[in-house]
Order: sequence, then C-alpha cells, then structure tokens
Amino acid sequence: MLAERGARVFGTVRDPKSARPIHGVEIIRMDVTDDASVSAAVQGVVRLAGPVQILVNNAGYSLTGALEETSLTEARQQFETNFFGVLRVTNAVLPGMRQAGYGRIVNISSLVGFIPAPYMGIYAASKHAVEGYTWTLDHEVREFGVRAVLVEPAYTKSKITQNEKTAQTALKEYAVQRQRMREAVQKGIEHGDEPLLVAEAVLRSLTMKSPRLRYPVGKAVLLGRLLRFIPACVFDRAIRRESQPRTNRPIWTSCKRLRSRWSDSRRGRRSRSVQNSGPAKRCSFPQVRAALARSRFNLRNTSEQKLGRPRAPATWLWSGASEQMR
Repeated sequence: MLAERGARVFGTVRDPKSARPIHGVEIIRMDVTDDASVSAAVQGVVRLAGPVQILVNNAGYSLTGALEETSLTEARQQFETNFFGVLRVTNAVLPGMRQAGYGRIVNISSLVGFIPAPYMGIYAASKHAVEGYTWTLDHEVREFGVRAVLVEPAYTKSKITQNEKTAQTALKEYAVQRQRMREAVQKGIEHGDEPLLVAEAVLRSLTMKSPRLRYPVGKAVLLGRLLRFIPACVFDRAIRRESQPRTNRPIWTSCKRLRSRWSDSRRGRRSRSVQNSGPAKRCSFPQVRAALARSRFNLRNTSEQKLGRPRAPATWLWSGASEQMR
C-alpha cells in the first residue's frame, strides 16, 4: 500500500535468498537480535534513500507452553526478538527522525498485549512489554515531531504457527489444558481476520495527522470495548474456560457469590468491632494497610475452610526482602 502511494519501501529478512519477492519492496538483510546487523541495515537504507521517516516493527514469533515449562533461555530468546528487537531497531532510526523533525513508528502488538494468554505466557509478556514501551516512547519523542503507535490484531489468517516454538519441557500436569489452548488458537487463526485489515490499520496510523495510540484490528475492537464494561471475574472465567476442562471442584463460580461471601465476612467483622469498640482512634496509613492485609488473609482462610481444604501454616519466600515494600 505504501509503495503504491510513492513511498520507497524496504523490507528486512534474516535470509534474503529465501524471501519471496514483493512488488515495490526492496529486500535487505537484517537480524533484529544482532546489533551489528541492525546498524548495518539502517545505515544502508540511509545511504540509498536518506533518513528513515516511517518504521514498522513486525518481527516476532510465538512460543507455546506453560510458564512453569518455559526455561529462562527460551524466555530470553522470545524477548530478544519480540521486545528487544523493537527497541534495537527503533533506537537505530530515532536520531534521523529527531533531526528531520518528523517520524512515525508503528509497533505491531497483539490482542494478548492487553489480556492474559494461558500457555502462551512469555509471548503475551513480550507483547505487554511492547505496549508499555510504545506508550512511554510516544510521550518522550512527541516534542520532536515523532509519534509511536500500536496496531493490535486479534487472530489473523497468517503463518505464525509455522514459525511457532514450543517449550522443551512438557509437564504431564499441563498436557490437557495445553492441548485445548493449542486447538483453540488454531481454530481462531483459521477463522481469523484477513491480513488486509491489519495493513489498512497500519496505513491509517501512518496517514492520520494526529494518530491515536492504539489501533485494534478486527475482533480486537469489540473485545477492547467489552473489557470496559464486563466484570473482571467474568472475563477471567471465560479465559480459563478456553483451556481448563470442566471439573466438579467447589469453586466460586460467579461474581455474585464472591461479593456475597466478601460482604458476609465484612459484616461479621464489623459487628464484632462495634461490640468491642471504644473511643474512635485515628489510624496511620501503615496501620490501615496492615489491617487490610489481615482481612484478606482471614477471608481466604475462611473460604478455604468452607471448601473443605485443610488449613496449614503458610511458607513464605520473599524475593528482594531488603528493598522497601511498595
């Protein structure tokens, strides 16, 4: 689309020999995980066509597997491409954009950049990182005439599953849920949005004088609107239903029940406090915070006893205990 409007477009791939030719697009080599490769590619484009005015960051792949199954090495590799690749390429083109007083950076995020994705947790975390990075970047560079925006597709008919990686460790405890989620994702892609919708969203973000921060695409538009109104517990239950088989475990199955148990517990504590109360006392913020923590802990223990779970002393592991509590 950009080439049809007279723009000189460069597409980057790790292996230009295996890349399929695209009309109006000049293919060059670049590996977003390699500093030297990114620097050489950007300098080559600048020599051929001048400073880069528009950047679209789209490199990435998906990683499936439960978070417990995913090693730190696999997580680092995912972030190296999906997040640090965005950071690396953006930093390479920003000096030219600032000097020119104009630039537009489009980062391709995802629907899972603002919702959880069980059994694709590291992939979702990388997209959440891209969301926070882009939002902050837009504030920092706007005074130089540069804007950073997000395009957020939902399931799209693409070949993303062909480049998908799977965590090497496979725990049998997650086997059923993992398979259910994989089937749901495959079905979503087969019935997903057309790639043309994503291309049109990118074009809108590039051509608008005052672009929005986020451009959801296809089904992500409706979901983004629903999230403003539906209760969080209803949405979370829908997410879990996609991956977890139905069981007969006695769980809190509705927001109404949850609110009822919380209210009953609060009323019980309130009546006891009224009976034992003396003159009113002012409480400091740390005291209030400690009281809230105790109330939540007591509520959890009460609910576990109602569900027939044995009450046992908790074992705590506090990471970074020397730092100040926030």
